[in-house]
Order: sequence, then structure tokens, then C-alpha cells
Amino acid sequence: MPPRTFDTLLELLRPAISKQDTNYRPAISAHDCLAMTIRFLATGETQRDVAVNFLAGRSTVSSILSEASEALWLVL
Repeated sequence: MPPRTFDTLLELLRPAISKQDTNYRPAISAHDCLAMTIRFLATGETQRDVAVNFLAGRSTVSSILSEASEALWLVL
């Protein structure tokens, strides 16, 4: 995907997939959430592979993929 297309898609989805930092840890950026989702959908990798590649927990990746996929569906 060209960077310009990714950036345009990110701006459309940012309100739906952005999270706030907490006192305990910083939130995963909307950029990383979208990158995880596109990688998962485009490559057919497992959620576990995505979690390893992005250094995130499996349940975290599962939640991100669910939220970002729904946002993609609604926006597009």
C-alpha cells in the first residue's frame, strides 16, 4: 500500500481507533493499530504472528483487529 493511501486511511479511521494513554502505560498508536490490521488482512498471518511482530499481547491484538476491522467496514 502506498504511504499516501495509508495516511489517508489513517486520518479517516483515527477517531474510531485512537485510545488514550493511562497512568500505567501508553496506548498503542492509531498508526500501529491500522498497520496491524492491514498486515493481518493482507497477509493472512495468524493473530499470534501479528502479536509477535508488533510486540503486543495476543488478546490486545485480537481487540485491536476487531475494533479496527469494524471501523474500516463503517468508514469505507
